[in-house]
Amino acid sequence: MAWRRTTGDGAVIVAVIDSGIDYEHPDLLGNLWINRHEIPDDNIDNDGNGFIDDVYGWNFIYNNNDIMDDNGHGTHISGIIGAQGSNAIGVTGIAWNIAIMPLKFLDANGSGRVSDAMRALNYAIQMGATISQNSWTCHGCEHTAIRMAIQKAGSVHGHVYVASAGNKAANNDNPLVPTIPCSFKLDNIICVGATDDAGKYTTWSNWGTDGKVEHLKQHQWLLVLLH
Repeated sequence: MAWRRTTGDGAVIVAVIDSGIDYEHPDLLGNLWINRHEIPDDNIDNDGNGFIDDVYGWNFIYNNNDIMDDNGHGTHISGIIGAQGSNAIGVTGIAWNIAIMPLKFLDANGSGRVSDAMRALNYAIQMGATISQNSWTCHGCEHTAIRMAIQKAGSVHGHVYVASAGNKAANNDNPLVPTIPCSFKLDNIICVGATDDAGKYTTWSNWGTDGKVEHLKQHQWLLVLLH
């Protein structure tokens, strides 16, 4: 079992580029990343990184520090990744001793701009996140700028970019209708699809045979946090 090897490392920062996080959730509160070079609520960019009062992350929709999840998806994903363990509350995350950096670019409807996702990735790199979770897709899109940003994140910073395969039961190998970011052929992208309890693709998960959907999560009967 993986937990016999490790339950995570608090020095590892995982950026969750999503709809924000319920930072009051008792199963997540203790694992939130903290920018210790920033003084809360003094309206000053103490660390000079271009973001004022970014103590726990950043909202790239409204360009402020309000990272509260108004959709629920970011909290759901954060719980899978790093909900605290051995606390008799809720669930236990895959790596329950890590630092979760919430970066909000999806709104209450789950919509967002790829350009904001790219800005969030650049922030994550700037602030020391070695891994980012990106559970969003753009079906039928091509976006050279974010492809270059992901590639640079890997080649220059060793950043691992975990991405959702998508939920349209589509073939991610189709070059005419790409699903980014998973359709990018980049070494630092880990593309995650969903399986049922029999180990087969769910009816909605995107798929691929060209090595683009290589890691699967068992989606059915998965206990998660709710916002």
